[in-house]
Amino acid sequence: MKKGKQLLLGLLLFILPLVLIACSQTSQKTYTNGRDEVIIAYKGDTVETVTLKSIRTYEELGVTSKKEAQRVMDNIVALFKEYDLEFQLKTEVTDKDTAYILTIDADEMNSSEFKKMYLLPGVDDFTSLKEVEETLKLGGYEEKK
Repeated sequence: MKKGKQLLLGLLLFILPLVLIACSQTSQKTYTNGRDEVIIAYKGDTVETVTLKSIRTYEELGVTSKKEAQRVMDNIVALFKEYDLEFQLKTEVTDKDTAYILTIDADEMNSSEFKKMYLLPGVDDFTSLKEVEETLKLGGYEEKK
Protein backbone atom coordinates (compact mmCIF):
# COMPACT_ATOMS: atom_id res chain seq x y z
CA MET A 1 0.00 0.00 0.00
CA LYS A 2 2.83 2.39 0.89
CA LYS A 3 4.55 1.73 -2.46
CA GLY A 4 1.26 2.44 -4.25
CA LYS A 5 0.94 5.85 -2.53
CA GLN A 6 4.57 6.67 -3.32
CA LEU A 7 4.05 5.69 -6.96
CA LEU A 8 0.89 7.80 -7.17
CA LEU A 9 2.63 10.75 -5.53
CA GLY A 10 5.58 10.39 -7.89
CA LEU A 11 3.25 10.26 -10.89
CA LEU A 12 1.38 13.37 -9.70
CA LEU A 13 4.64 15.23 -9.15
CA PHE A 14 5.65 14.33 -12.70
CA ILE A 15 2.31 15.22 -14.35
CA LEU A 16 1.48 18.40 -12.39
CA PRO A 17 4.35 20.49 -13.82
CA LEU A 18 3.42 19.38 -17.35
CA VAL A 19 -0.19 20.46 -16.82
CA LEU A 20 0.90 23.80 -15.35
CA ILE A 21 3.25 24.44 -18.27
CA ALA A 22 0.55 23.56 -20.79
CA CYS A 23 -1.95 25.88 -19.09
CA SER A 24 0.48 28.79 -18.95
CA GLN A 25 1.39 28.81 -22.64
CA THR A 26 0.07 31.56 -24.85
CA SER A 27 -1.90 30.57 -27.93
CA GLN A 28 -2.69 32.64 -31.02
CA LYS A 29 -5.60 33.05 -33.40
CA THR A 30 -5.44 35.03 -36.62
CA TYR A 31 -8.43 36.72 -38.23
CA THR A 32 -8.48 38.35 -41.65
CA ASN A 33 -10.92 40.36 -43.71
CA GLY A 34 -8.99 39.70 -46.91
CA ARG A 35 -6.54 42.55 -46.52
CA ASP A 36 -5.95 43.19 -42.82
CA GLU A 37 -4.95 40.66 -40.19
CA VAL A 38 -5.71 40.68 -36.48
CA ILE A 39 -3.59 38.34 -34.37
CA ILE A 40 -4.89 37.61 -30.89
CA ALA A 41 -2.48 36.20 -28.29
CA TYR A 42 -4.41 34.62 -25.44
CA LYS A 43 -4.37 32.21 -22.50
CA GLY A 44 -7.65 30.41 -21.90
CA ASP A 45 -10.34 33.03 -22.56
CA THR A 46 -8.08 35.94 -21.61
CA VAL A 47 -6.62 38.08 -24.39
CA GLU A 48 -3.07 39.23 -23.70
CA THR A 49 -2.22 41.22 -26.83
CA VAL A 50 -3.82 42.16 -30.11
CA THR A 51 -1.74 42.82 -33.22
CA LEU A 52 -3.16 44.55 -36.28
CA LYS A 53 -1.31 44.21 -39.60
CA SER A 54 -2.48 46.50 -42.36
CA ILE A 55 -1.17 47.12 -45.89
CA ARG A 56 -2.46 49.93 -48.09
CA THR A 57 -1.51 50.88 -51.64
CA TYR A 58 -0.72 54.48 -52.49
CA GLU A 59 -4.01 54.65 -54.39
CA GLU A 60 -5.98 53.55 -51.31
CA LEU A 61 -4.24 56.25 -49.27
CA GLY A 62 -4.86 58.89 -51.94
CA VAL A 63 -1.14 59.58 -52.44
CA THR A 64 1.17 59.24 -55.43
CA SER A 65 4.69 59.34 -54.01
CA LYS A 66 6.78 57.63 -51.37
CA LYS A 67 7.22 60.98 -49.61
CA GLU A 68 3.44 61.50 -49.35
CA ALA A 69 2.99 57.91 -48.16
CA GLN A 70 5.64 58.42 -45.48
CA ARG A 71 3.79 61.53 -44.30
CA VAL A 72 0.61 59.43 -43.90
CA MET A 73 2.52 56.85 -41.83
CA ASP A 74 4.06 59.62 -39.73
CA ASN A 75 0.55 60.96 -39.07
CA ILE A 76 -0.60 57.50 -37.91
CA VAL A 77 2.34 57.32 -35.49
CA ALA A 78 1.58 60.85 -34.25
CA LEU A 79 -2.08 59.93 -33.73
CA PHE A 80 -1.17 57.04 -31.46
CA LYS A 81 1.35 59.14 -29.56
CA GLU A 82 -1.45 61.60 -28.66
CA TYR A 83 -2.87 58.97 -26.34
CA ASP A 84 -1.29 57.91 -23.07
CA LEU A 85 -0.84 54.28 -24.10
CA GLU A 86 1.94 51.72 -24.26
CA PHE A 87 2.09 50.04 -27.65
CA GLN A 88 4.42 48.90 -30.39
CA LEU A 89 3.92 50.42 -33.82
CA LYS A 90 6.09 49.58 -36.80
CA THR A 91 5.58 51.25 -40.16
CA GLU A 92 7.12 50.63 -43.55
CA VAL A 93 6.83 52.50 -46.82
CA THR A 94 7.83 50.88 -50.11
CA ASP A 95 7.68 52.22 -53.64
CA LYS A 96 4.07 51.03 -54.08
CA ASP A 97 2.47 50.56 -50.67
CA THR A 98 2.62 51.12 -46.94
CA ALA A 99 2.31 48.77 -44.02
CA TYR A 100 1.90 49.12 -40.32
CA ILE A 101 1.89 46.62 -37.51
CA LEU A 102 0.33 47.72 -34.23
CA THR A 103 0.63 45.55 -31.12
CA ILE A 104 -1.11 46.56 -27.93
CA ASP A 105 -1.67 44.86 -24.58
CA ALA A 106 -5.28 43.96 -23.76
CA ASP A 107 -5.09 45.78 -20.42
CA GLU A 108 -4.08 48.95 -22.28
CA MET A 109 -7.01 48.42 -24.64
CA ASN A 110 -9.37 48.41 -21.66
CA SER A 111 -8.09 51.80 -20.57
CA SER A 112 -10.21 54.89 -21.07
CA GLU A 113 -7.46 56.32 -23.29
CA PHE A 114 -7.73 53.47 -25.78
CA LYS A 115 -11.52 53.53 -25.73
CA LYS A 116 -11.31 57.18 -26.84
CA MET A 117 -9.76 55.83 -30.06
CA TYR A 118 -12.28 52.97 -30.22
CA LEU A 119 -10.75 50.95 -33.01
CA LEU A 120 -13.10 47.99 -32.44
CA PRO A 121 -16.58 49.37 -31.71
CA GLY A 122 -18.74 46.99 -29.74
CA VAL A 123 -16.01 45.57 -27.53
CA ASP A 124 -16.48 46.42 -23.86
CA ASP A 125 -13.88 44.04 -22.47
CA PHE A 126 -10.77 43.60 -24.60
CA THR A 127 -9.49 40.86 -22.29
CA SER A 128 -12.41 38.58 -23.26
CA LEU A 129 -11.40 36.35 -26.18
CA LYS A 130 -15.03 35.53 -26.89
CA GLU A 131 -16.07 39.18 -27.07
CA VAL A 132 -13.16 40.21 -29.31
CA GLU A 133 -13.76 37.25 -31.64
CA GLU A 134 -17.51 37.97 -31.91
CA THR A 135 -16.80 41.61 -32.77
CA LEU A 136 -14.26 40.66 -35.42
CA LYS A 137 -16.72 38.21 -37.00
CA LEU A 138 -19.44 40.86 -37.04
CA GLY A 139 -16.92 43.15 -38.78
CA GLY A 140 -16.39 40.68 -41.60
CA TYR A 141 -13.25 38.97 -40.29
CA GLU A 142 -12.85 35.22 -40.56
CA GLU A 143 -10.48 33.00 -38.63
CA LYS A 144 -7.45 32.07 -40.69
CA LYS A 145 -6.64 28.38 -40.36
